[in-house]
Amino acid sequence: MPQNKIMGLKINLAISVLLIATFLLLLYPFLYNFLFQVPQKEVIVVGLDGGDYETVKSLIDQSKVPNLRKIILEGTFALYRSNPDVDSYSAWTSIAACNETSLWETLKEKNASFGTLYWPNVADAGLFKVPDKFEYKKEMPEDIYDSKALLIFKNGVTEFFRKAYWVIKIMFPQNKNEKDLVYEFYSLDRSAREFFYLREKFKPEISFLVLSSPFRIEQYFWMYSHPERFNSYVTEKEKERYGKMIDNYYIELDDFLGKLDKSNKTVIIISNRGVKDNYPPKIVDKINVNKILKGMGLLEFDYKDDIDFSKTKTYTLDEGLDQNLKIFITGENSDEIKKELKSAFDDSKSIPSNQKIFTVEDFDNGIILKRNISLIIEDERFSISNKTYDFKDLILRRTISAIPEENGFLAINKKVKLPDGMASEDFCKVLLNLIS
Repeated sequence: MPQNKIMGLKINLAISVLLIATFLLLLYPFLYNFLFQVPQKEVIVVGLDGGDYETVKSLIDQSKVPNLRKIILEGTFALYRSNPDVDSYSAWTSIAACNETSLWETLKEKNASFGTLYWPNVADAGLFKVPDKFEYKKEMPEDIYDSKALLIFKNGVTEFFRKAYWVIKIMFPQNKNEKDLVYEFYSLDRSAREFFYLREKFKPEISFLVLSSPFRIEQYFWMYSHPERFNSYVTEKEKERYGKMIDNYYIELDDFLGKLDKSNKTVIIISNRGVKDNYPPKIVDKINVNKILKGMGLLEFDYKDDIDFSKTKTYTLDEGLDQNLKIFITGENSDEIKKELKSAFDDSKSIPSNQKIFTVEDFDNGIILKRNISLIIEDERFSISNKTYDFKDLILRRTISAIPEENGFLAINKKVKLPDGMASEDFCKVLLNLIS
């Protein structure tokens, strides 16, 4: 065969592969209904950690979130009192309180089948239980993902296309600097697909999902969305770059809610608390501990920049060290590795002040690393395990401009009578009335 014909065939093949890949990429958002056959009748509870009604109301007024608008205006809506002084886990625990017992125990007593995805502090109960990743617990039950899940969720090819989809969707049609939000959108997408899959596999009467991204995004980008309240802190360039970050997440969330809000389903959206301005904003320097562990030769990342557990001896699941975090030790020689870690972190010093950086405590599966220096790091370098690092290479700097307030909100896509002066502890009563 002539060389030019061979070259032509190769070019045509490459074009065909590119066209097919592009078609699959464009088709990806519409595949939920074909991939998943979820229960016909069910109650769906979507929790928004720190979901802020001020933002939601603004987007409703601008007609940017049609599905949320429909649920709130045609169904039932209420602001309610929460406790802003507790952490997220405790706030979700108070929502799941039923008088002297928990919502989960009450549902078991009523023989109501349910499953939870990322709802913090859930007892080992229900058809499926996937804990919040920061609880450091295994998924329950052990076989929660079967071969279909491996194909949908773990396959390297589909993961590549998913990441490519979000990079293209967020970076190119909109402000390119919104790449900072790729992870949060990617997390929402993954949680949504897991939620559809688990409901199809186990077919519970009630499914619970908590999304932790809203509060994180609001903490970091609140002042850019409300620059008039932070005049001395926000430049015009930052306003342009980050001003729509929070709105864009809620718009994407609205698309997910539209896939859930069907006539035969009861959809409940609940925020565990609202947010308010934190003025002046708090600057937090988080230390990237996993990068230190990699430098010590105890942790490896794969081609997707995820932890490669087959080659890793120690790791943390936290973004970085703020106040404290847990370092987990896996595999053989755990006692020797724990001794090495404790010695290395306990002896580390900042330079030039020679200040002790960490304090270390034991726990069963590793060590708890606590911060001994201020939240704003002033020194330039530090030494650990006979190596010297620049802090600038390890710091994840965050500007926190929003903090919790007491007003959470509840929205239901049906007309429901709610208790007067509703508080977070009344959620159990509302839910039980809906399923009775």
